[in-house]
Amino acid sequence: MKKAEDLYLEALKVRRQLAKKTEAFLPDVATSCYNLANLYRNTPRQRHAETLLLDALDIRRKLAEKQPEIHLPYVATICNASAVLYSETQRPDKAISMYIKALNIYLQLAKKQPETYLPNVADIYNNLAALCYDSKQPDEAEQLHLEALSIRLQLSEQRPEAFLPDVAQSYNNLAILYSNTSRLNDAVTLFLKALKIYRPLAEKEPEAYLPDVARTCFNLAPLYEKNSPSADALFKEALTIATCFKDTDPDCRQIYDALT
Repeated sequence: MKKAEDLYLEALKVRRQLAKKTEAFLPDVATSCYNLANLYRNTPRQRHAETLLLDALDIRRKLAEKQPEIHLPYVATICNASAVLYSETQRPDKAISMYIKALNIYLQLAKKQPETYLPNVADIYNNLAALCYDSKQPDEAEQLHLEALSIRLQLSEQRPEAFLPDVAQSYNNLAILYSNTSRLNDAVTLFLKALKIYRPLAEKEPEAYLPDVARTCFNLAPLYEKNSPSADALFKEALTIATCFKDTDPDCRQIYDALT
């Protein structure tokens, strides 16, 4: 990481110097700030990451005033990255604000290029739903998850191989919400829909999707009567998969520990 940091810092220094002479280099300054922020995001230097993201955002916003078609997508990307950072550092109000700013831009862009930007819209709905649920707003979370699901279903009709995993994720997210708000029948229905997608995917790409099968089985099993054949079969399937992935997947480790 130190080598990458040194290179990013050197690039940023050079680009800032060039930008003082001509604004043509301002996009490069923004790019260097963004790259360095991403490097710092998962380190103790998260405050530095925030400062760099805000610098990049300020540059891109000013550029977008003159050339929105070029720079607005970058503004949305930086707002989204800032929202993720604020969420990871337990600042939900700032995260929600940044997600909404990104969402408004992506909704605007999606009118002209839906295939390119609707996935971003769905992802932000999904992330906002999680924040709303954590803030004790289950009704708002449900509506946002439903919005995400609707978009992902639409996208999966055209490109199932690309978007069916996202559909399954939305089913899972809604099922967990319903399970936690005593809508057990709805939760069971959606967990089963998620499994119907994940199992075929896992046959083709077991490393990628078997952990999802395990998570879904583990969450679904308690919704059936205790010690029933359905519950036992699901717990057994979850444990079998978790045993194989416990050393590489944190959720599988938790499932394994819970069932052994």
